[in-house]
Amino acid sequence: MPPKFDCKARVDERRISQGALVVGSIGVLINIVDAIGTGRLEPHDAFAALVVLGAGGELLKERRPRAAKALYAVASVLLVVAGSVAGARA
Repeated sequence: MPPKFDCKARVDERRISQGALVVGSIGVLINIVDAIGTGRLEPHDAFAALVVLGAGGELLKERRPRAAKALYAVASVLLVVAGSVAGARA
């Protein structure tokens, strides 16, 4: 017998992903304003973008799996680049 699908758990996962998308988007906007004000980006500014990309991938994984994989790939590249920049400065 196939496992039962828990509809409430899926709704909760979507709500968490939607919340992360909203909070991450606000963080990205704050980082953009900060970068304009200070004139430079810091490696930790990539964190909000990683949250947005991850949440977007979670929201798209059922309906658009190729788009979700693309978002995960962009997030991975961004993580490697931010880590390399942080390591080079240290």
